[in-house]
Amino acid sequence: MSNSTENIRADFVRISSGFNTEITGKLYLNKYDMNQVAQNVSNIKPAAVVVAAGKYAATGGATTITIPATGIVATDLVFASLEQTTNSAYILKVTPSLNVITVECSANPGASIVNWQGLRLTP
Repeated sequence: MSNSTENIRADFVRISSGFNTEITGKLYLNKYDMNQVAQNVSNIKPAAVVVAAGKYAATGGATTITIPATGIVATDLVFASLEQTTNSAYILKVTPSLNVITVECSANPGASIVNWQGLRLTP
């Protein structure tokens, strides 16, 4: 490897883990390598993006909670969790549809707080 100013050199002195493992070594990248890295990074795209998220206060009275969720469509990936419930219950199923998320619980959760997030896969 030449000592040209177009080369980038990094010395790895120490990497420690819980087992006190040490790794030493050197990394050399030339200008061409750095250009390739920059091009590859600019081509990275997320697998999914958050389209909507929120916290919903449900009044209880049924095992199904219907959450208005503007921007959600049936093909989105939707995740929900019960932050707080009056009665003991857990989530069985979360179903997205146009601007609505339906959360099916194991029992009537009573007055509860539902946290939710909708993701859309990127093409």
